[in-house]
Amino acid sequence: MKTLRTALLTGLTLVGLATSGAAPSRAQDVSAIPALAGTWTVTGVEVSSLGVQALVHDDPVYMGKRVLLDATQFAWAKSATSGGTTNDACLGPQMHRVAIPSAASDDRLAALPSKPIVAYAVTCATGSWGPDDAEAPRLYRLANGGLALNWYDSGLLRLSKSGNAPASSSAAPVPAAAAASGAQIPVERIRASTADPRVRDYDYDDVVLNGGPETRGAPLVVFMPGTGGGENGGPRLLEETVAHLGNRVIFLPYDTLPPGNQLCPRRPPQCYWYFRASRTFGGDGAPVATPPAEAIVTRLASLLRYLDHEHPEAGWRDYIAPDGSPAWPNIVVSGLSQGAGMAAFLAKRFPVRRVVLFSSPWDAVGPEQIPAPWLYRSSATPPDRWWAERHARENTTRLLANAYGALGIPPEHLFVFDGGLPPDASGPNPYHGSTVTQAGYVRQWRTMFGRRGPGE
Repeated sequence: MKTLRTALLTGLTLVGLATSGAAPSRAQDVSAIPALAGTWTVTGVEVSSLGVQALVHDDPVYMGKRVLLDATQFAWAKSATSGGTTNDACLGPQMHRVAIPSAASDDRLAALPSKPIVAYAVTCATGSWGPDDAEAPRLYRLANGGLALNWYDSGLLRLSKSGNAPASSSAAPVPAAAAASGAQIPVERIRASTADPRVRDYDYDDVVLNGGPETRGAPLVVFMPGTGGGENGGPRLLEETVAHLGNRVIFLPYDTLPPGNQLCPRRPPQCYWYFRASRTFGGDGAPVATPPAEAIVTRLASLLRYLDHEHPEAGWRDYIAPDGSPAWPNIVVSGLSQGAGMAAFLAKRFPVRRVVLFSSPWDAVGPEQIPAPWLYRSSATPPDRWWAERHARENTTRLLANAYGALGIPPEHLFVFDGGLPPDASGPNPYHGSTVTQAGYVRQWRTMFGRRGPGE
């Protein structure tokens, strides 16, 4: 059935039966779809500076979402996150070259990090794709190999082909939502395999918020996502809030599946230690194998070396030890869920500048769910550098309270959040991830990450 459907759609495309509207007067570019076929990820959102806008620059409702393009479809891939207009599906797409508007007529084009070289209108055998009429430019091919998609609510979505970062490690400023001054923080997205070609799995973008040479010597905050959270670029409001405290920030994806709470409950109590050691340093033993190049420490070290090579004036070498490993005393480790557990594990092993935990770890063993043994081990990071939070209504709040006690975190450094949920919250444990996304927690975030003091 699938083969017959594909053949029918291809036939409709070839004879030009574009039912979503009259085809543009310009001829179809039959070479476009073979050249552009693949999975594309939204890596940026441009908006017009004119009038009231429904979207914001790099709007999180689209960031990280994926578009599928081939001879049979131009459609959105299923996403774990809601929001945005992503129901359009164009079956049997055709590309027609049209004129590129001037930057004067569309100021979003001037904001793109790379110049548009070709504009296409898009028509469909069945279905529809995007706003405007069939003559309007819908898709721009950029000089750096990326795409820009003209979309609803006056958004222009920047797309990078999955597996290829467009000549992209160029920095692009974004609005600093947490800044009272309205200043902008430069943001750079770097595919993990660009920093280290040995990375094969979980090859997502590392996101770097860097205030430039003037932040040289500032603490570097490394934030790690929870299970399956590497594609979305991280909690931007939290990242910007932390950056505006005077820190540099890196969102660092890593190999998150399967998580320890799936692997370890029926294994010996030391399972959680070996699981986190594998994800942190690499290893091929039980309970999980992690290629050394994809281990957290290696990923971070590779990214820091890449940043130092690309931006030697920015002082990234301050975060690299003489042996090439991360300079942990200059680094704050943080994360959500599984990522917070990894931050805690790193802080046990290395004397980090500070550790900030969001709703993890809750590694527990036995029928009484007592904290896993590794949580009681001695720590290279002193207790006064540990900070943590849990939500009063998340499912594991009791386990978290026990784990934080086992870690020896001072009571005055512990927060219990109790705010509500965002409108699109869903899932069996919705309060769990809400603690890194809601603006109502900005004041607590600032306390947890701290302000730079005299001499820092």
